Amino acid sequence: MPEDAEIVHVHDQNGLPTIWALVDDTKPTTKRIFYPCGTGMDVIRRDAKYIGSTHHDGFVWHIFEIPEPETMEQKIRREFAPLTQKDLNTRMTM
Repeated sequence: MPEDAEIVHVHDQNGLPTIWALVDDTKPTTKRIFYPCGTGMDVIRRDAKYIGSTHHDGFVWHIFEIPEPETMEQKIRREFAPLTQKDLNTRMTM
C-alpha cells in the first residue's frame, strides 16, 4: 500500500474484516502493519494508531496501525517500562 494512502473505513465484508483506503497507485508501496485487537485486550504497542472498529463473528475488533517494526531497544523499553498505579491495581485484583 502506498505510504500516504488514507484509511477511510474498516468493516466486515464477505465474512472478513476489511480496510478501505484512498490510494494513488502510481506511488511506490511500503509495508504497513495493521493489528486487530479485541475489546478488552491490551493494545500491543503504545504508539499504535487507532484506525477503526468492526464486528466479526460476534466480536468487536479494533484495528490499529503499527508505525514500524520494533527495534530490540524499543521492545526492551516497552517490556520494562515503569508500571503505573493503575497497572499495579489491576494486577493485584487478578
